[in-house]
Amino acid sequence: MPPAPASGVAAGRAKPAVIFPETDPDDVVADHPPKERLGSSLLRPAAYVASALSGAVLVVALSRVVGGSNVPPNTGSPRSGSGADVTVPASAAAALDRRADSLALALSTFTIRASMYDSRRLPCSGLARGLTQVEDGWLAYNMARKDVMAVPDPGRDARDKRLYADVRAVEVRFERSSCARP
Repeated sequence: MPPAPASGVAAGRAKPAVIFPETDPDDVVADHPPKERLGSSLLRPAAYVASALSGAVLVVALSRVVGGSNVPPNTGSPRSGSGADVTVPASAAAALDRRADSLALALSTFTIRASMYDSRRLPCSGLARGLTQVEDGWLAYNMARKDVMAVPDPGRDARDKRLYADVRAVEVRFERSSCARP
């Protein structure tokens, strides 16, 4: 004789054992992943491009503001002989000052790159690129200096010696690294 149900429920009404649960519509896996929207996939690269362009515009604007303040006003008329003689050395001196500023910027950038290299956040290629920028700046400065050498200026001579010492220090610092020279 079969045992009687303990709860008083008829044997025919008992729930069957669950072998396969019912499928929930939220659990259904699609055959392919959901399509990514075009806007969300291009959002990050577009933000990078926009910030690069805005940075470039900022650099150009700042260089015009800073570079424009070093240009002396033209005091002579273009037809007078004395005005042309005055502006040629003044423009050469202004070009030399701009080259010195560019070299100083390359020197400070190399210092930042070297500290990043020392903390292992920059590879040798980045440090070598910084050295190349300093060397190119030094060559451009020396080419501009040849145009102004006829006029002795103690201030520019002191700056020349300081820049030479800084460039030499960059070369020594690069040689101490284990990087190959570019």
